[in-house]
Amino acid sequence: MTVISNADAVVLKSWPKELHFERGGVHRLGLLLKRLGARRALVITGKTIAGGSIGADVRAALGGGLAALYDGVLPHTPLATVEAAAELYANSGADALISVGGGSATDTAKAVAVRLAGDVNAFRLDLGAPRRALPASTPPHLAVPTITGAGNVLLPTAGILDPATRVKMLFDDTLLIPQLSLLDAKLLVHCGPELTSVTGIRSIVGCVEALISRRRNPFSTTLALEAIRLMRESLAQTARDPRDVDARERSLYSAVMGTIATGNAGVTGAHAFGLIAGGRYGSAHGVPHAIVLPAVMRAFSPVLAPHAAALNLALAADAQPAADAFERLVREAGMATRLRDIGIPRADLADLAAQTATLPMMQNAPRAVDAAEIHSWLEAVW
Repeated sequence: MTVISNADAVVLKSWPKELHFERGGVHRLGLLLKRLGARRALVITGKTIAGGSIGADVRAALGGGLAALYDGVLPHTPLATVEAAAELYANSGADALISVGGGSATDTAKAVAVRLAGDVNAFRLDLGAPRRALPASTPPHLAVPTITGAGNVLLPTAGILDPATRVKMLFDDTLLIPQLSLLDAKLLVHCGPELTSVTGIRSIVGCVEALISRRRNPFSTTLALEAIRLMRESLAQTARDPRDVDARERSLYSAVMGTIATGNAGVTGAHAFGLIAGGRYGSAHGVPHAIVLPAVMRAFSPVLAPHAAALNLALAADAQPAADAFERLVREAGMATRLRDIGIPRADLADLAAQTATLPMMQNAPRAVDAAEIHSWLEAVW
């Protein structure tokens, strides 16, 4: 289900792609590939997954349907990795893409689709100039997420790290949504505690921002609150028993609910800053977002006020302020809570604020926000 929301209307439409929640479904990858009308796929993943049991299962399931495997995925999707994977696709005889891994694997496959269509600059969202739509010949993409916060398989967006500027190039096209996503909870038991926490909390960040966004609506708000509750419960249980497949599956449902909420209500300051900081400093995707979110929550506390009771219940906050409850959640997960702890110099804050203010997602803020105010948020969490 997708929602188009503006000041005048909320229009509900059917979600256009397929999501398969299936434990052990990785063994049916060959059949799912055929379901897309494809014969042979380029698998895009990282070295850890490629060399482990998940990679072995993927290769066995695809058999002759494996055209080639690219295992060079890196955080933040550097342009060089996209170029290399696109070249391998072109030379392998593949007619589909399969991403296996976290958000960087999914984004790399999306970015390869952009690169195969031509010069990536022609399709960029962030240049403020007319951009081309992807062609109908864009190869189909089957996504197999292996992390807690797996929601980006539903999004039409992608980012590629520009090596010259260390800023992410942004892309937005409905053809970037994977045609089919396999959400196999058994794969998530291989996701380590740190990655589980970071990706799960990043999903919660998006949900909270969906409650703040000026494009919020009752549909997105209900999904966001339930997604926060499910993810928080899943993270707590997974910390106790990492092999609890039921808890892992709840995190996948939460990620999907949260992404539908954020994809339609929009995200704002924390995600905008995280996009800038992640590319510039190479910090793990989601960590800068989580550090800055409490400052964003406090700045827009009047907007969150109507949902205070439900949000506190979702966060198990015992009626403490929601921003404090979120900070506690991050701290208990062992994640950094200050920008200086992830290597961001105080002298850079003004420039980071200025860059953040220019991103399109800042237009989702419920009131006008300038670089000076963003700078004050960053100072508060430095």
